[in-house]
Amino acid sequence: MRDETYLDHADTVSAAAFSRSAWRAAVGAVASLALLGGVVTWTYRLGVRDAQAVPVIRALEGPARIRPDDPGGARFAHQGMSVYGALAGVADTAPETALAPPPEAPADEDRAPVELGSVVDAVDELDALVAAALLGDDPVGAPEPAVLALVDPAPQAPARSPAPPRLGAVIVAAQAPAAAAGAPAVSYAGDAPTGPMIQLGAYLTPQDASRMWREISGRNGDVLAGREPVLGVTEQNGRTLHLLRAAPFESLDEARALCGAMRARGEDCLTVRPR
Repeated sequence: MRDETYLDHADTVSAAAFSRSAWRAAVGAVASLALLGGVVTWTYRLGVRDAQAVPVIRALEGPARIRPDDPGGARFAHQGMSVYGALAGVADTAPETALAPPPEAPADEDRAPVELGSVVDAVDELDALVAAALLGDDPVGAPEPAVLALVDPAPQAPARSPAPPRLGAVIVAAQAPAAAAGAPAVSYAGDAPTGPMIQLGAYLTPQDASRMWREISGRNGDVLAGREPVLGVTEQNGRTLHLLRAAPFESLDEARALCGAMRARGEDCLTVRPR
């Protein structure tokens, strides 16, 4: 009897312990599933949260601004342009009459320019005065000095030959009669050229003038082709100067053009007008 009671009691205790273990296992399984579901839900929401947070801008219904019927304030020239009236079918108003100022008189700078020839003549005269002050010669106002022609003993080369004329011997003549008081005394030989000439320099001796002619004609043979050296002698302030010149020229413009070409090459050159 006691054995049966003990066995029944053991069976009851075992059944109760099993029930409690099964209940705990079920609760643990449900908690695990809930935790797993929570983790999955949180991960999903974390992934789609940025896309869901993008704001969406929608246009408002109706006009954004409404112009009032009477805006008030002052009206200006740019308001109510005629193009708007033309589109609306409104006729243009008559233009306002304005008084224009009288026409302006021409100023001094608007008048006709000075002739170029007179400007060139003034420049040449200024060059002549400067050269006369530096060299003791006055090619414009002073009387034309007599010259010593540089004669080439060999036959003269054809006109406009590319080879420069060779400097020959100097024909020296007797002294001319004394000039009037105040005018420089000169020495001369032969007939002096009457046409325009160019002056290349003034030297103390005829030998220096001859040497400089050889050097200048050697450097500028293409420009001085067909020209002959002419040596003029004058005394200024007690000093004798030998003026090295070149001729002939058909016109003063031709002499100016050749003199400009010589100055462009760095040579000293002065146009001498005919007397």
